[in-house]
Amino acid sequence: MRKLLFLLLVSIFLLSACSSDDESSTTEKTDDKEQEEVQEKVDEEEEQTAEELEEDTLTEVGQVIKDKELKATVELMKIIETNDTIDLDPIKITLEDIKIINMSDIRNSEFKSYLSQFTDKEEFNYFQINYSMENTSDDDVELHSPIDYIVLDSGEQIDVMMEDVALDHDNGGQFFGKVTKESGVFVSIDNSKVEDIESIKLITGDVWEVDGEQVTDRVEKEYTFD
Repeated sequence: MRKLLFLLLVSIFLLSACSSDDESSTTEKTDDKEQEEVQEKVDEEEEQTAEELEEDTLTEVGQVIKDKELKATVELMKIIETNDTIDLDPIKITLEDIKIINMSDIRNSEFKSYLSQFTDKEEFNYFQINYSMENTSDDDVELHSPIDYIVLDSGEQIDVMMEDVALDHDNGGQFFGKVTKESGVFVSIDNSKVEDIESIKLITGDVWEVDGEQVTDRVEKEYTFD
């Protein structure tokens, strides 16, 4: 969870930097000064967050964490510890876990503004799915959507690549030879109650040669919450 929240923080502060640049463009000296201040702020937040990456991880249902950086409360509602591998030969996706988390009491105004692009709720539930991707061949291939869709037994379907809040640049893309990447997705659950979700189907994207032919078709796998 900490890696994904760290990515969110970086995205938020980068957006703040862009906003500051636009507003101060009328005065060159002020612009330079504000850019320096924003960059210092981003560097400081990245350093502070990196130091806490291994702290506070949600592992048990009912566990609650008050996140200091996002200024929000998060609670683990459900979890599947899969350690399962999805074979998209030559790429293997190894799932670490699938979590449903509730986020509430968000006091970071910049984070709330960023979240408004994805959900209009003050308190909401979301999926956090952590995984690694490995190209097991020497060939150059691409997988732009490791997890393309999430389909719930409650009837809800989520377009992950459109709704992913984390926007991790390591989430798929091109794999030049035997490359391994770690990533994950963070997507809100808009139309389902947590208690109604008993299973989740993950639908991957296709694997392609870089600038070439399709290598592997998408795979569908279903997992059940205890």
